[in-house]
Amino acid sequence: MKLNLTAEKISEMNGMNFNDAVQFALSIIDSAHKNSVDVTDKMKIVRLKYNISTKKNTVQLMKMFYDIMLSGEGHAVKGSKWKKHYAK
Repeated sequence: MKLNLTAEKISEMNGMNFNDAVQFALSIIDSAHKNSVDVTDKMKIVRLKYNISTKKNTVQLMKMFYDIMLSGEGHAVKGSKWKKHYAK
């Protein structure tokens, strides 16, 4: 699954109110899903959307996306709960 996240794209959420930031985050996830061909990504999409819905403010949402971006660059914490959850 490719989200094509950049720090600039994530920082766009900083100026948004929370509802707009949630919609922006969901649009990022939906655009990745359209370009995805791997059937196993469908569950990851559901989990990411659920995680977005559990966030309480824009900062938490931005942190989640920065963690995703860093993980994609190979800077994830090995053996973390997050990694185990999405490695399935």
